Amino acid sequence: SAVADQNPAAFQGVEGLKTFSDWRELLKDPDIDLVAIVTEPGTHEEVAKAAMLAGKHVLIEKPLAIDLDAARSIMEVRDRTGKVAGIDFIMRFNPLLEAIRSFAAAGIFGILRRATVENYAQDELLPADHWFWDRSRSGGILVEHAVHFIDLLHFLAPAKIVAVNGLKHDRNEGQEDRIMANVVYDSGLVATHY
Repeated sequence: SAVADQNPAAFQGVEGLKTFSDWRELLKDPDIDLVAIVTEPGTHEEVAKAAMLAGKHVLIEKPLAIDLDAARSIMEVRDRTGKVAGIDFIMRFNPLLEAIRSFAAAGIFGILRRATVENYAQDELLPADHWFWDRSRSGGILVEHAVHFIDLLHFLAPAKIVAVNGLKHDRNEGQEDRIMANVVYDSGLVATHY
């Protein structure tokens, strides 16, 4: 196993762990088969594509990318190389949510018609200059954070999206504060994400 980090000394003393200060050097290692990409979202496209072109499978921390063009580019390289590219949507593996999904799939409670997802994440530990606030690096709140809950709803009640509208409020010029997205699905489900 190996890790690439700007501060490889932080991993000194971990037995059997190769360390690299540049992720590109890690990709040259023929013993590495799978790369977990846990970098800022704005870097996912470059790292994932390079890893697959180097013959590695990838597990990408959510979100896949910060925009559709970057996501499509990753998928094109995946298809061309035949490598596995997964997105780390960890909430799907919560036993309670797996049970709810099986209930929904079996129709135990009928067809899901309305869903409201509210997440009140605290950000007091994120300084104003943190990468999370920079949309070019994070994709913004909807892409970087809410994607967990949007994916979760798609996991529980798979359907095609037919309409979306949304609102947002900025705390200040550099910090997106709150978002709300209303989504209508072809199943008749109407969902609100806040």
